[in-house]
Amino acid sequence: MQEQALFEITSEIKEVIEEIIEASKQGEDDLVDELTEELISLINLESNRYEAIAHVIKNCEDTAKRINKIAKTLRERVVQNMKQLDLLRVDAGTFTVTRRSSSRVKIDVNVSIAELPKRFQRISANTIELNRALRKGETVEGVQLERNEFIQIHRKHPNNLKKEK
Repeated sequence: MQEQALFEITSEIKEVIEEIIEASKQGEDDLVDELTEELISLINLESNRYEAIAHVIKNCEDTAKRINKIAKTLRERVVQNMKQLDLLRVDAGTFTVTRRSSSRVKIDVNVSIAELPKRFQRISANTIELNRALRKGETVEGVQLERNEFIQIHRKHPNNLKKEK
């Protein structure tokens, strides 16, 4: 069954991505590196390599989201099944599946932190104000501004695509 991709990439690029995934599953890190270089070479052959790389990234992210959704659904089903059968542990061949409980504190949105008893409150640094001060050149001992670079990829609205071409 051919997967319908949200973002268009060439069949040649899709094949290399599939090979990378397979090599990764097999734990062949050197082959993954080699195939990744091949993928980059294919992308560089595209007339607009930034658009091509954006498509590849978005395609991979979209695929990962769908796969994670499948895994989440399967986990939920296993929990339901094990609960129904009152099982805490199941021998699953090369795996052991164990059902565990956890708890998490959830504070009602109508309750302010100040309303809680003092022993449940804590003081933390105001990183927003620290960021502003450091950007303006202020020095605060023991604190530095860490800078990172990254890219964001947004899908353009179809009307904007026509205007650019």
